[in-house]
Amino acid sequence: MLLGGNIAYSEDADYFADKPEYLRTIPGTKLLYGVDATLKYQGFFFTAEIHRADFNPQSGVDFVAGGYLAQAGYYIPRLKLEPCLRYDKFDPSDQIENDSEESITYGLNFFSSGHQVKLMLNYSQRLKKKSSAQNGWKENEIQLLWQFLF
Repeated sequence: MLLGGNIAYSEDADYFADKPEYLRTIPGTKLLYGVDATLKYQGFFFTAEIHRADFNPQSGVDFVAGGYLAQAGYYIPRLKLEPCLRYDKFDPSDQIENDSEESITYGLNFFSSGHQVKLMLNYSQRLKKKSSAQNGWKENEIQLLWQFLF
C-alpha cells in the first residue's frame, strides 16, 4: 500500500495586469492540499485521490475548488493487458452552483516491456452540467497514448 500527501501555500501577485492574456494565476493567496492512496494485490489495483484548493483573492470573494478520483483495474500477465475503470469529479468553485465536472473513463493498457513502455486506450464519458437534455453525457472522448519511461 502507498500513501501520499501534499500541501502548498503561495502568495501570487498580478504581474501582468495590463496584459490579462498572460495571467496564469489568481492574485492573492492560495492553499493547496491533498491525499492519495494506492493498493495493489495479486494483479488488482485501486487508487484514490482527494485534492482541495482554498483561494483568497485580492479582490472578490474567497472560494474553494476541489475534487476526487477513484480508479481500479486488473493486470492479466499472460496477455500483458490491464483493463481499468476511473471515476472523477472536480468542482472549480463552491460559489457557483452546478459547475462540477464528472467523468467516467474505461481504459485498456498494453504493457509491451513491463512498465517501461505502455500503450493506453481510453474512452471517457463526461457528465453534463445541469441540462434538460435526456442524454446525461457530453464531450465523449477517445484517447490513444504511448508512455515511454527512461
